[in-house]
Amino acid sequence: MVKWFEDHHVVFPWRRDRDPYKIWLSEVMLQQTTVETVKPYFEAFVQRFPNLESLAKADIHEVLTLWQGLGYYRRAHLLHKGAQFMWKEGQEIPTSLGGLLKVPGIGHYTSRAILSIALGKPHVPVDGNVIRVLSRLFGLLDVYEKLEKNLSPDLLQFEKALEEYSPGFFAQSLMDLGREVCRPKSPMCDLCPIQDHCSAFSKSLQDQIPQKKKKPQQPQKYGRAFVYVKGSQILLIQNGKEGLFPGLWGVPLDIQNEPVESHSFGYVGYVGEVNHTFTHFKLKVGVYLSYADAGQEGRFFDIRELENFPLSTLMKKIISLYLGESNKKSAA
Repeated sequence: MVKWFEDHHVVFPWRRDRDPYKIWLSEVMLQQTTVETVKPYFEAFVQRFPNLESLAKADIHEVLTLWQGLGYYRRAHLLHKGAQFMWKEGQEIPTSLGGLLKVPGIGHYTSRAILSIALGKPHVPVDGNVIRVLSRLFGLLDVYEKLEKNLSPDLLQFEKALEEYSPGFFAQSLMDLGREVCRPKSPMCDLCPIQDHCSAFSKSLQDQIPQKKKKPQQPQKYGRAFVYVKGSQILLIQNGKEGLFPGLWGVPLDIQNEPVESHSFGYVGYVGEVNHTFTHFKLKVGVYLSYADAGQEGRFFDIRELENFPLSTLMKKIISLYLGESNKKSAA
């Protein structure tokens, strides 16, 4: 596996050196997000916050601005909180599993990734790619969600045996093999360096291992967004630390499980509809326009300043819809 990695590994921006800070940042960004999506965000983030100190001392507003569009904003809050915690505790990233697990937002996977990849310690970070490789290798027919727990005792023994090898390269080889070769669909078994040892391959069970629970159908929810304008200014409110978009700015938004009428709210006109898909539900938002703040909390900002605000992709859609309709009316 190590030889295969040396010959075939991909040089990602976070692999240019073995900086624990960059490994930590990359692993947080890669949660629920593809490598190609993460690359430009990682480069921009590291350019602005090149080390633990700069991130720990940053304003969360600026962190969220750089994060906008990447989604799952709770990750950005925990990243910032984790940096502040580490800087306060010892001004460096801990070098032990116990120390890393005390950091807000760092769990077993991320801590093992930091220790193995950056520090060369004998740990195996178990993500979806690694679970898929190991479950096929050992022919584990269990449901995907149970595999990580079932693999844990074996991994602890496995990690002890890694000390004489290259733990960092081995961990990355498992991750890369799962991403590039041992893919969820149509695995490229002919390119696999451990094909001769693979139980799933020998029994032609690659497409059945690991098993996955059927995903429930995403529920449909409905929202109303209210665009309050005053000249060239638009009203924005900042979300709290909880909810869909913690800490981000946006127009007032109300989300319900059922379609609702908007006649109880004062508005000038209907702008249009925006559709957006979250991880666990779909959202259909009706956008309404008003020329008064109608007692809403928040602040008015010049529309030209919005690029400096941390806005979610949904809010960008809503505001773009309003600007598009406004420009049409101006042109007419």
